[in-house]
Amino acid sequence: MVIVMKFKICKANISDLLSLMDLYKHLATDGVSMLNLKEARKIFNKLKTYPDYKIYKVLANKKVIGTFCLIIVDKIRHTGAPFGIVEDVIVHPNYRRKGVGRRNDGICYGLL
Repeated sequence: MVIVMKFKICKANISDLLSLMDLYKHLATDGVSMLNLKEARKIFNKLKTYPDYKIYKVLANKKVIGTFCLIIVDKIRHTGAPFGIVEDVIVHPNYRRKGVGRRNDGICYGLL
């Protein structure tokens, strides 16, 4: 049985970086080292200059429980309708199997 919980999705900002990095640790199971905070801050600020690249956070009870990146790309086909690429999707292990990731998919379509 899947329990659906209430959560909010909004753009992440630099003050969320520690929470995001904590989530990314759950993806780094292959022994690859993580960036330090200084390096991560530098890259986060660079990513903010990309007009169609956004990092989102998922909040439950004001706590960051998930994140994903959405890249919006224009195309010439299909009347120029944009499409999105979703990457780096992670939900904290304590909040998995509660419908968070599934509902993020639908929300990404709405962000295009």
